[in-house]
Amino acid sequence: MSIALESFVKDLEQFADTFDRLYNRDELKYRSSQRLILDTGIIFRHKVDSPLSGTRGECYKNCFQILSRAFNSNLYYCEGFATHEGLGLIIAHAWLVNDRGEVIDPTWRDPQSFVNPIYFGVVFDWEFVMAAAAKTEVYGVLDNDRATEYEFKRLGLPSNALHPKFHTIQQDSGTT
Repeated sequence: MSIALESFVKDLEQFADTFDRLYNRDELKYRSSQRLILDTGIIFRHKVDSPLSGTRGECYKNCFQILSRAFNSNLYYCEGFATHEGLGLIIAHAWLVNDRGEVIDPTWRDPQSFVNPIYFGVVFDWEFVMAAAAKTEVYGVLDNDRATEYEFKRLGLPSNALHPKFHTIQQDSGTT
């Protein structure tokens, strides 16, 4: 693991630990999106040049609209956290990945501005993303958990949320 990646994960863990202390609510499985991503996410290190273009600062909308227009695409919708050299902080972000798990980011396109990016997130099933957008009437899944009374933080992501190509889906055993 590179120093940058180690630092990224350490910072994400510190954010999650802080939220765990601040929001000590027993009914929540996850007290933060950071903890949810640390537990279920994937680190994406390889980014390819994006032929797709979106508006800077509108990553959720960019990715949603691209996939909405794509017919039989081999692209997948991701959300989580990202950073790049020179940014100095970790931000909530959305991006796309291809079949090989390579990042295609229509928002962070300029390779001279977005040097050595790190992405850590989950690959969502597209049907789930569309259903979440219809329910909340906004782009993005994780940041809009409040619109569903913090369902993901209370219960974790449902089995139909994550794309099985990238995530091992564990079914609830039903035992206590």
